[in-house]
Amino acid sequence: MNYYDETKDLLKKSKLLREQDESKYTIGNGSIVIYPDEGFDATLTNVEKTNFQQTLTEFTQQVTNMANFNPMEIRKGSLKWSGQLPKFNATFYYFIGDKNGCAISGDMIKIDDELIKVVQALTDYYKMFTARWSKLLTDRTNG
Repeated sequence: MNYYDETKDLLKKSKLLREQDESKYTIGNGSIVIYPDEGFDATLTNVEKTNFQQTLTEFTQQVTNMANFNPMEIRKGSLKWSGQLPKFNATFYYFIGDKNGCAISGDMIKIDDELIKVVQALTDYYKMFTARWSKLLTDRTNG
C-alpha cells in the first residue's frame, strides 16, 4: 500500500469513528445531529425537540415555506443550521457560537424585491432563533 492509499484509509476510518459518535434525530421535516464531546451529551432533550419543532414552524410562517432544511448541527459551544431556498437557488446559514450570524450563499442569485424581502425575513428571524438556541446551547454546554 502506498502513502496515498494509507492516507485515504485513515481518513475513511476517521470518518466512520466520527459518524459512530454522532446522534441524529428526525423531528417533523427536519433533523438534528448532536456531536458528543467530553462532558457534552449527545442525547436530545424534550425541551430541545419542542424548540426545534417551534423553530421549523416559525421559520415557515415568518421567512418562507419553500425551504429544504439541512440537519441542525449541535457541537459543544456551537450550533449551525442551514437550508436551501430553491426559488432563489441559494442556501441560508444560521450560526451560534464561535461564529455568530446569518449568511446566504448561491451562484448568480437574482436580486429583486422578493429576494430582499426573504433576506430581511431571514435576518429578522435570526434574532428570535438566536434568543432561543443560545440559551439552549448554553444550558447544554454548562450541563
